[in-house]
Amino acid sequence: MHPNKLKLNVKKINQWIAPEHAFVHLIGHHPDAIWLDSSRLIEGFSRFSFMGNGAGPLSYKVSYHVTTNQTTVKNHTSIKHYPQTIFDFLTENLTNLLPHDPSLPFAFIGGFVGYFGYELNQLTTTMTARHASEHPDAQFLFLDRVLVFDHLLHETYLVALSNLATQHETMSWFEKTEKQLNHCITQPLPSLKQPSVSMPYTLSQNQETYQTNINQIHQY
Repeated sequence: MHPNKLKLNVKKINQWIAPEHAFVHLIGHHPDAIWLDSSRLIEGFSRFSFMGNGAGPLSYKVSYHVTTNQTTVKNHTSIKHYPQTIFDFLTENLTNLLPHDPSLPFAFIGGFVGYFGYELNQLTTTMTARHASEHPDAQFLFLDRVLVFDHLLHETYLVALSNLATQHETMSWFEKTEKQLNHCITQPLPSLKQPSVSMPYTLSQNQETYQTNINQIHQY
């Protein structure tokens, strides 16, 4: 096995773990936590939910700003900047990912999860920027560890991408996470607290102005 070559590791847990319990007790504490929910079963459209966070050893965060045309990659030990678009970065790095494993009933086995912001139209159209966002115009988290929930068969999977250096740690993560999942079933979910103060708001536009702006958008 090449030191940097990724290997797919999968462990099936023949017990249903409610996703909300797993997120509250295992995933959601991390600042970069992701939950792709498909708990509403629609045949041929939705069946699996995926969740994970940035705690895995191979996980890293990618952000891009149009104004500087710079992609920033932050992992657990370093921050690097690349003078390229987010599209070029993803194109280069997606080739290093493993293809879908046809033996699995789901397609997502780890990789990039994130968003493309509206301001990226400056890269794909002739439009010029009118606004500069304080937030990244694109941001992705590379997930090397994923919890997968099959809402049809009520099965749970642990999925991890590893290389030669992290293979042993991955096996330990499987064992530890399965124990944590089995334990969290018995743990209560936190109660939702209603805000103790009122939250007043005012409209920035009246209905006529709002409708006029909508009509202008339709012209583009």
